[in-house]
Amino acid sequence: MKDNCPFCHSSDVHLYKKGQKTRSGNLRDVYKCGRCSAIYPYPKMNKAESSEYLMNSLTNRSDFKFEDPTGAVSGRDFLVKIAKKYTKCSGNALDIGTFSGRFCFILGSLGFKAYGIEPQKNAVESAKKYGLEVFWGSFPDTVPQEILRRKYDLVSALDSIYYVDDIEKTLRIINGILSDDGLLLIKCHQGYSRYYYDETHSYFLRCGDNVQWISTVESLRYYLRLAGFKIVKIFGENPTELLPFGLGRIKNAFLRKAIYKIYNITMLECTSLDIKRADRLVVLAKKTGKADICHN
Repeated sequence: MKDNCPFCHSSDVHLYKKGQKTRSGNLRDVYKCGRCSAIYPYPKMNKAESSEYLMNSLTNRSDFKFEDPTGAVSGRDFLVKIAKKYTKCSGNALDIGTFSGRFCFILGSLGFKAYGIEPQKNAVESAKKYGLEVFWGSFPDTVPQEILRRKYDLVSALDSIYYVDDIEKTLRIINGILSDDGLLLIKCHQGYSRYYYDETHSYFLRCGDNVQWISTVESLRYYLRLAGFKIVKIFGENPTELLPFGLGRIKNAFLRKAIYKIYNITMLECTSLDIKRADRLVVLAKKTGKADICHN
């Protein structure tokens, strides 16, 4: 069945992958929009279905054991390096979809006054036990006033951006709570990844049946521009098994590790390479002003 894109409402949509397996064992088709380049399931879960799915997830059960989010922070962590290089590591920071608060804690350890927002109530309660300022809610429709009343120098969304049902509205809200020179840091899987070439792998098995869309470089550019952002840098990375050459066939462990390191250093520093096919993206965007006139 062909409907308009649920995000930009374009009629220029086509079937991208048929019969993708969900975690619940069903099959669901995946479409791509020709205008905004978003990849999305059809039918998508509505808000009530997504809330119910989240409520019944393993991580939201009362017996789920959360790890201590306040462990040692490695200066070699890639996201830590980005924060140190591109920000002053001061002022307010907000982590969207912070789960039990690990990155919220990391931001605090770097010098930010860190806050988090998370839709799973048990995760929020766990984070609070460790003294982290994490609030229950989700973008774009249930963001608590404790979050909205502040201005932030950095907002991060790590592996959470593809669960929002209205990406444009979400980015517009983020624009509104960022300071004038604030930065947005997004980490996500990339829809064109070679990971999905294997029919045993699907967007749902990786991200959950409640995934609203899978981002691509083009879709992120499209919606960030509409919401008043300019991309500062795009980084891409592939795990070893997805490198575009037979790294696994190299028997010498030292040589294999060296090639992998060189490859990823190059990928992470050079946007002219094939970022569009990278398995994971890290996007750093700067607020340029108010968002454009509402697109929808």
